[in-house]
This record gives sequence, C-alpha cells and structure tokens, in this order.
Amino acid sequence: MLDKWLNKLERKFGRYSIPNLMYIIIFGMAIVFVMDNIVCPATGRVPLSPMIYFDKAEILSGQIWRIITFIFLPEGNSAFFLIFELYFLWLMGSALESQWGTFKFN
Repeated sequence: MLDKWLNKLERKFGRYSIPNLMYIIIFGMAIVFVMDNIVCPATGRVPLSPMIYFDKAEILSGQIWRIITFIFLPEGNSAFFLIFELYFLWLMGSALESQWGTFKFN
C-alpha cells in the first residue's frame, strides 16, 4: 500500500525532486565549517552556526529558515572528524539515492 502511494506521489511530484541532494548538503556543511572556524575568527565576526541551528522559539518568532538550514550544521569542530563525517554522508547518501531513486531519497 505504501509503495502504491509513493509511486503515485512520484508520478505527480517527481519532477521537483533534487538530484544529488547529498552533494548540496555536504557542500553546505563544508561552507558552515569554514565560516565558523576560519573566516569568522579571522575577521572578528559572529559565527554562522548560531544563526542556523534549529530553535523552536526562534522559528516561532519568524526565523523560518531554521527549519531547513540546521541540516548544514557539522557535528564537530575538528577538521579531521569533518573529513570522515562528510565522506560517510557522501557514501551513504549516494548509495541510498542510487538504490531508492531521487524522489524517495528526497
């Protein structure tokens, strides 16, 4: 029953699916890491991550971008750990997308 429903949704909305979504997420995580650990300390600006994390109170006060942007927050502050994290996400994301298809992966 679930397959029939997903196939119906894919026929209707499949053209809106984002191919290679995991590349976009990985690129966004790398940008946030570089901004937080290299650019912002060098220029004296406020880090980017406090402005994009998921916070219910901030979302309800009108900052609706936080519903999507929290996906781009890397887990740690270590560049060494980030390399493994991004590689793992790329490995699992590309395998799932090739197995499930773009629409179901999105």
